[in-house]
Amino acid sequence: MSRRPRRRAVVETLRSPRRAVPLLALLALTLRLWGLGARAMHFDEARVGYWTLRYLDTGYFAYRPVVHGPFLSIATAPLLDLFGASEFTVRLLPAVLGGLLPLAAFGFRAALDDDETVALAAFLAVSPVLVFFSRFFREDLPLAAFAFAAVAAAYRGYTDGRPWLLVAAGVLWGLALTTKENVVVYAACVLGAVGVALAVRWRIDGRSGVRAALARARPHLPAVPVAAVAALAVAWVFYAPRGYSPGFDDLLATPVAAVAAGTVGAWTTFAGSLWVGGHSHPYAPYLLHLLATVAVGAPALYACALAGVGREFRRFVRGDAARPLVVAAGAWGLVSLAGYPYATDIKAPWLAVHAAVPLAVPAAVGAVAVGRLIRAWNADRVAGRDSAADSAGRDADPAGRRADDRVSPGFRVAVAVLVVALVAAQTGFVLLATSYTEPTPRVNLLAQGAQPGDDLDPLVADVEAAAGDGGVLYYGSFFRLPNETVAAVPPRDAGPWLGLWLRRLPLTWYVERAGATHRHAADAESIPANPPPVVFAAPAEADEVAGALDGYRRREYDLALYGNPVVVFTDEAALHGDDASTETARSLPTHTSSTPRSRPGVSPQPPESAV
Repeated sequence: MSRRPRRRAVVETLRSPRRAVPLLALLALTLRLWGLGARAMHFDEARVGYWTLRYLDTGYFAYRPVVHGPFLSIATAPLLDLFGASEFTVRLLPAVLGGLLPLAAFGFRAALDDDETVALAAFLAVSPVLVFFSRFFREDLPLAAFAFAAVAAAYRGYTDGRPWLLVAAGVLWGLALTTKENVVVYAACVLGAVGVALAVRWRIDGRSGVRAALARARPHLPAVPVAAVAALAVAWVFYAPRGYSPGFDDLLATPVAAVAAGTVGAWTTFAGSLWVGGHSHPYAPYLLHLLATVAVGAPALYACALAGVGREFRRFVRGDAARPLVVAAGAWGLVSLAGYPYATDIKAPWLAVHAAVPLAVPAAVGAVAVGRLIRAWNADRVAGRDSAADSAGRDADPAGRRADDRVSPGFRVAVAVLVVALVAAQTGFVLLATSYTEPTPRVNLLAQGAQPGDDLDPLVADVEAAAGDGGVLYYGSFFRLPNETVAAVPPRDAGPWLGLWLRRLPLTWYVERAGATHRHAADAESIPANPPPVVFAAPAEADEVAGALDGYRRREYDLALYGNPVVVFTDEAALHGDDASTETARSLPTHTSSTPRSRPGVSPQPPESAV
């Protein structure tokens, strides 16, 4: 086969959604699974991961808004039990969900042509912000994936006349309900998007168009209550308390109480949480931070989205056949981009995910429109249509050339190709720098400040070695807790001890993962005569404890991207032998250990009830 037919075959394969979208999903999975366990645990990952391990230890779990929804904890616990506790294992579910997200493009084929469907899958597969947070043990990507897939399934069911897809959408929406509290924002955005779509239909076809759209939906109405029941059933499975009564295990004995505990009880807990109500902070700095995250993490997606929204909106204003889905998805994404800086309580880069996923739809339209414009320019150059353009009334210069051809089409194509190459290079560079470089670069807007800035492998090796040799000791007022079992389960709200416990992150994950015992010493006099081989102290209190740790090696690590140091004292001889060296400590395995799930001194009893 010559090069030209071979090239055409490759192009046709890449333009066929049936072939290209699964290939892009495979690429997305590869990008998300490669080196998944290499990055140190972010504070939020360590917080949720710690309580997931505690649930695995004790069997007790109840919805607590401080951990967000129960999906990741409930669904990840069996993986930890089966494969062992590691950074790879806890991040596996978000990575798989992010890798499968491009398949949602199939749901919108009624509104998008083949090229646009493939472009949508490509944006969902390789946009750096989506790749990064697919490799992150946090609920934002699962929420976006489930909600977007639910909309895709519902839209495909509506356009193809398949009511069973509405039930599938209900199951997906039920999973979205189990992820994070801002699912209520998603519900509002989706309802608003439906209203925008009907407004577009009204603009195009008037009242008859809206009536036709509603009439098309009428045969699907019997599936709606089934979908709603499916959503509530899925949500209950995750929200029903484990270990507590009434709860998951009481469904047959006391069905009413068990169902109420996983539905009304969960809603009551949410309604009384810190996530309900506004946040008092200036809007502009939070918006600028989110826009900066967008500029770094998904510039191609957002630029093409603006082009796609502008194209469809221009057609809408002119009364042309604008596509309701594209306009609605653009409105959903832009409202999210403008609204989350007001609703959030911190400057969080993961908020970009909630705008990026719906905006991928108009981004696909914009990218394909730009690509076709480039192709048209190139065809114009090859065909030399000067005379045809002149006959259409184009202005010509004294030399007989069109005014808009004074810059040659070839030059335009070269510039366009250069822009595409730069965008591709930027995407690759950001992917490498944000998702695959360890330790995390200090200048990394996607990482958020609570990402450790140092390589923690030596620290983790010491903690794992200490698991069978005396455990670890937290020293001083900085690491003080009312007692060492207070964090056995997450609190119902931000109680007085939670802020103190958060200071220990992400150390608590590594200690719990290793199955190491831990204790606290308030001052030097409280240190046992035979201290544990690993001692943690804040820098301001490190000198106090140093005198009681004769022969211990002192190291300092940044537990945040821009500081938050901790001083770690280690008894190298006890941990790694009399001739232990730094290289030996660094060479110990840290990310693939299988954690024993029963530890001496750990009580299985919860400190509070579920209700």
